[in-house]
Amino acid sequence: MRLLELLSGTGSIGRAFRDRGWEVVSVDLDPKFEPTVCCDIMELDETSLGHFDMVWASPVCTEYSQALRKRPRNLEAGDRLVLRALEVIRNLRPQWRALENPQTGTLHARAALLGRLLLQVRVPVPEGHEDLAQPALAALGSHVPQRQPLRRLRGRHPPRGSTAGDDRRPPRMVKLFPTPEYTSKQPRDSVVPRVHGWRPVKEFIEKDMGVNTEREQVYFDKWDEGALRTIIQQQKKVTRTSKQLGLKRLYQVLIICDDFADQPELHRRTGDGALDTLFIRGRHMQISTWVSSQKLRLIRAAVRVNMQFICIWRLRNQLELEAVLEELSALLPKQELLQMYQEAMREPYSFWFIHYLKDKANMFYKRWEERFVLDGAAEPAEAAEPQQPVNGRLPVGGGQQAAGGGPIIESECSNIRCCSSSSQPNVHDPRLATLPTGWGQQGVSGESTASGLSRTPFRFRRNKPAMTTIYVDSRNRVSGSDSNFTFELPETLHMQTSAKMAVYKVRIADAFLSTDRGTHLYWIDVALGTLNTAELPVGAYTGARLAAWISSNFAAATYVEATNAIEVAYDSNRRILSDAELRDLFPNGPGYPQGASATRPQSNHLLGGSYLDGALQIFPWVSMNAYNEVYLRCRELGNAAHILGPLGTDIICKVIVDRGVGHVMKDQTDDGHFVELRGPITLRSLNFRLTDVNGNEVNTRGTSVSFAIFLDPEK
Repeated sequence: MRLLELLSGTGSIGRAFRDRGWEVVSVDLDPKFEPTVCCDIMELDETSLGHFDMVWASPVCTEYSQALRKRPRNLEAGDRLVLRALEVIRNLRPQWRALENPQTGTLHARAALLGRLLLQVRVPVPEGHEDLAQPALAALGSHVPQRQPLRRLRGRHPPRGSTAGDDRRPPRMVKLFPTPEYTSKQPRDSVVPRVHGWRPVKEFIEKDMGVNTEREQVYFDKWDEGALRTIIQQQKKVTRTSKQLGLKRLYQVLIICDDFADQPELHRRTGDGALDTLFIRGRHMQISTWVSSQKLRLIRAAVRVNMQFICIWRLRNQLELEAVLEELSALLPKQELLQMYQEAMREPYSFWFIHYLKDKANMFYKRWEERFVLDGAAEPAEAAEPQQPVNGRLPVGGGQQAAGGGPIIESECSNIRCCSSSSQPNVHDPRLATLPTGWGQQGVSGESTASGLSRTPFRFRRNKPAMTTIYVDSRNRVSGSDSNFTFELPETLHMQTSAKMAVYKVRIADAFLSTDRGTHLYWIDVALGTLNTAELPVGAYTGARLAAWISSNFAAATYVEATNAIEVAYDSNRRILSDAELRDLFPNGPGYPQGASATRPQSNHLLGGSYLDGALQIFPWVSMNAYNEVYLRCRELGNAAHILGPLGTDIICKVIVDRGVGHVMKDQTDDGHFVELRGPITLRSLNFRLTDVNGNEVNTRGTSVSFAIFLDPEK
């Protein structure tokens, strides 16, 4: 089934339909959203796009929003977009159609649209896709049944229904809006209002700050990149205006991201997300950001390196603890960091606070009450008699006083070896902490004034693990196809350090046909100004066979074996076009086959470039291979490595295609060329893809893909 998404924007509706197996064609003017058809809807030739089962229009609601107060409304401009969207729907005559509109907007009251929109909206939804129902306005016409009265709802949420798939009777209507008595403008949040821990925050926002949450949305239960970008832009303007007015105190914004680790938008490694912007440039716009996560490494590196502080609670996973210590290992040895963590977690509900903006002597705290003392952070307060070490440690106090500010509150520590002297009750010395069982203690002589703890062997230093080899075969996949599959290791592979990776024994059968990248041949008729096309039958071609097909479908053509060229007769009127010429001469059609467009013409790439020579159009070099190379990709291994380039960061091996259909390609990583994987490394489920240079999956036609991954840990 096919969906046409008009004025798609971020494409949220299209993603929901695409996840359910629909073919989605999006139309938008902004190229940054990567729509299928990038053009002004006023210039759209909808008839060239083919038939659609449903058309969804999301017109810009800025002009109809009740929150628009900064400038006069330009309702005529908004009306033109809506009327054009309705015209497209009327021309395409889909089985289902919807026009999105906020319930509190003024679109339904526009005089120019009276008779075209339902005031109490019921939108038909295809059977089996009832969860796609969203508040929408349906276009009136010969396809919309007569309105039926709405019954009063008991709850705040509208019910969802389904429609039968019988074409012999009109589809049943799905009620989307509740009764007019429903006046709340703040959508009911499924997370924040029901968690009692957030109640003080809600009371502070609504009572102390005086924010009307019915008019301004401040709670989001799903990651909304667009809303976050809007907040950033608004705060940027507020900060700039405040500085221009010379205000001494600037307005600030606090953004709290809690429990969003399951949102895939936060896992992108490109560094262009809104969360990256907040941590990199948010401080310049007076925006503070707090992020809570169950796993540190799920947070992107751009966020982690720009943190100003971190609070760490008790961790239950040894790998996660080691990851935290690895993040902090540039500040102190892991041994001392581990001792601080263990002391901070000794009491229930306690946490370890690290303030990155301070110097190391004042950076580490147990909660916000006790500061940890480091080597070199204490100075003698006064002359004192030398004290003898007891069991290899100096007695509590040790004749030294910690440098820095005084305590916040009195210490509640019950361990006499935990805190320093009574003059500094809230300063903790990690050198005096009790070591875990199995950590050797090295005694010191009576004349020594330092603990032997710093010379204790580090706990995490284990014997160098052996090299690891992973043999992968797509026939043993747990899901997917031979060119896009998931491979499960029999047991989890842990590596505490970084490792060098190479790919060996790559075996891929060349089952690629000459028509895999496209089957259409386009030419222009200059006299008529029309675009014409012919479809190349699927198969593997030679130069002579391709020239014979061109002769029978376009014009006389000859294959010159000596130069590997094809010469096509040219009559000064008809000429074969390349993809670039298609975009320039026919950006909006007409003439494209169903499913093709100027941006995706699905043309065959065997001929390559050409030039005119008298009565001939000469293609100087033709290639019968659909691909010159294919790329083996793995996001779990690629994202952990330092791989750069416009082709992506997940490439682990490049395979050259140069022997023709039917041959088996064998390749491997070049000698001495290893990919550095940053540790610690944890592998269990690996996702592999075999793609062309543009990242499109290739068709292996049922032939398997196998290779071996070699991992050599650092010494």
